[in-house]
Amino acid sequence: KLPPTFSQFGEALLNHFPDMRRAMSSSGKQPPTFEKQEMADLAVFLYSLHFREPSGSPHVGTSIFAWRGCAECHGAEAEGTARGPRLRGIGHTYTATRLATDLWRHGSKMYEESRKSGQAWPMLQESDVGDLLSFLNTPVERSEGR
Repeated sequence: KLPPTFSQFGEALLNHFPDMRRAMSSSGKQPPTFEKQEMADLAVFLYSLHFREPSGSPHVGTSIFAWRGCAECHGAEAEGTARGPRLRGIGHTYTATRLATDLWRHGSKMYEESRKSGQAWPMLQESDVGDLLSFLNTPVERSEGR
């Protein structure tokens, strides 16, 4: 069971260290070392295990993708356009964490592109996420001509 906050997580690690060190030393092992972002990445990963991925309908997700304006840049089937990259069939599974990370990472570029094109900024609702994830994770159907 993880503490409810990252501060309490840090406190628990610090307080646990002497016991862990003694136990590891008695078996001839050293405590692991972490570099740069590794401890933060580990903490976020551990906390992410407590969250259930939202579920939804890929059909509703297709509609939300259009309603929120995503299809304007990424195409009706998220196949990509000159204004935005392909989002489906690119070899990874979207999770709520990956979606949030990608939206944050590319947010500035998306914002500038939407301003240039006169498109309203897409506003997601919490209830959209499961349906969008289901849509983005649905395999791309290939037509016979492709």
